[in-house]
Amino acid sequence: MVKDCLTKASKANKASILFSAIGCGQLKYPPEVVANVMFETSLEFDKNNKKSTLKTVQFVVFPQDEPVRKVCFVDALERFEL
Repeated sequence: MVKDCLTKASKANKASILFSAIGCGQLKYPPEVVANVMFETSLEFDKNNKKSTLKTVQFVVFPQDEPVRKVCFVDALERFEL
């Protein structure tokens, strides 16, 4: 789903896109899996689409959701050295 959204945004000549932590809420996917997939997919898209107009990808987590925030914004950023 992330790759499809990135592709559609790029084809629509968008400069940025924002994702929520897809699946971490009611679907109860593990936040570390979600973060890895979202970061890896976004980085791969950037690597393979250098001419894309899409320059900014943002990830949003509800402030009260501390475990997801930590995994998505702290741990994942460290793992991907961003």
